[in-house]
Parts: sequence; C-alpha cells; structure tokens
Amino acid sequence: MSHRHVKGGAILFCVMAAIFMLGAGELRAQSAPPPLPRQGPPPLPQPTGAQFYYGDNGRSVGPFTQDEIRQKIAAGVITQDTLIWKVGSPGWVALKDVPELRRSQISAVPCSGKHVLMADDFAAVPSGFQGESTSAENGRFKAKPRPSYRQMFTYGRKFSGDLDICILVQIPGRFVSSDETWAGLIFGASDSKNFYAFVINPSGQASLFQVKSGKLSPAIDWRDMDEVKSDPGAKNLIRVVVQSQLATLFVNGVKFDEITGVPAAPATSQIGMIVQSEPAQRDAWKFANLKVTDLP
Repeated sequence: MSHRHVKGGAILFCVMAAIFMLGAGELRAQSAPPPLPRQGPPPLPQPTGAQFYYGDNGRSVGPFTQDEIRQKIAAGVITQDTLIWKVGSPGWVALKDVPELRRSQISAVPCSGKHVLMADDFAAVPSGFQGESTSAENGRFKAKPRPSYRQMFTYGRKFSGDLDICILVQIPGRFVSSDETWAGLIFGASDSKNFYAFVINPSGQASLFQVKSGKLSPAIDWRDMDEVKSDPGAKNLIRVVVQSQLATLFVNGVKFDEITGVPAAPATSQIGMIVQSEPAQRDAWKFANLKVTDLP
C-alpha cells in the first residue's frame, strides 16, 4: 500500500471522528440545560423526578423536583424573574412564564387573591363560638379562657385547593407569665380534635402545634422571632399559605417556617382560632380581620 493511500485514509478517519464527536456533543446538549451563560451543564445522572434548573449569577443550579423548586420560592431563593429551564424545553424562561410553577409563587401582599373565599369582620361573635368567655367589640373577637384552659374555635366552612389565610392577633393587655399564654390560627382541620395551630406568645416566640385525636404536640418547637410584636396590646398579622400539602407560615410579613403533609382534601380544610390562658389568670386575646383567598 502506498504512503498516499495510508495518509488519505488517516485523514478520512480523523474527519469522521470529528463529525462523530460533534454529533455526540449535540446529543449530550439535549439532555442538559443550555449554558447560562458560558457554563457547561451540571453532571449527570439526574435524581429521580428532578427536571428543573434555575439560573444563579450566570450558572445553572439543579436539578430539582417541582416540590423542591416550590420550597425555594417560598424561602425567597427564587423570584418570579429567576430563569428556569425544564428538561426537554428549548431554552431558559422566567419563572413567571412556567405554567406549572406560576401558582407556586407567594405574593408579598397577604390574602390578595382575586377570589375572597371567606371573611369575618367580627361585628358579632361568630356563630357557634358563643360562651361566657367570648365577646365581640369594635370589630374584635375576644376569647378569655379560664386559667390553664385552652379554647378552640373552628368555622363550619370547608375549603379545598390552595389557600391564603390571614388574621390579626392581638397580645393581651395584661399577662403574668408570657410564655404560658398563647393564641393563633387553626388550619387544616377536619374537626375540633384534628388540626394544625400556628401560634405566638407574649415572649416574642412562634410555634406550630399539631393536634391528633385531641392530643396536642409540637410540630415546630417554640422559637424566638424578632418580628413578633410582644408588647401588651400589640397586633400581629398571622398568615398561612397552603399549596398542595405545603404550608408556609408568616408573622408580620416574614416567613417563620414551613411544613409538608398538610391535608388538602375538602373534608380536612377548616380554619379557626385557638387560645390558651396561663395558670395565674384569664388572658384576653383578640382577633380581627379574618380573611381567606385563593392565591394571586
């Protein structure tokens, strides 16, 4: 064989190899997000169910499941303008333009959904809540349980789907033991013995309780929160946003925490209020401006 034939065959082999490598590169690019910008795709393989990436200062981060992305939205890591890439899509788009994630955004404006599902201005004591320890005055619903006694109130209305729940909770004007009296919002309730309660106390703390078959236990332990206004008579906006089975908890516009596994079926979506007095006295907690909307 002549040197000319050997040299020509080697050149042809190199050209075919280069074409093959380019084709392989194109195949790889189809299974990972485009660079954002000048960055290669994250390493494979992807975790099961993870199909979303987001852009962070020019680099792609991921992959994440839809639930993980939703949690990052709730935490403020991702905003509506953050670039998102979904496996199989042609390119990067803003979060607000991704249909399956659009409803995962939590508005900074509480209970601002288009549809008001329920509201109570407490012009009178809510039906079914009457008793010697309750009253309504000047648009405030007051509950004043006996010492060491806990009172719970739930509305008969049952909800389904995503909810934005808000209520104004007023610290008692007089208290002795600030960490033994507390009050807050009931949500995810099937009845008076099965629910979640997001509560605050005059020590400037917040907590989440879960009640199962009448037994109360902490789902999130008491924790100091600077945003809780603890002075006598101070007013605090309590907000719970329920999306699918994720509940995100806020006090005065600041996120406290979140919890998954909240029932979403209509039969387990009642709301209400809960109050506990300290051992030394009756503590008078007041509630105002209860509102429930869908999500914006």
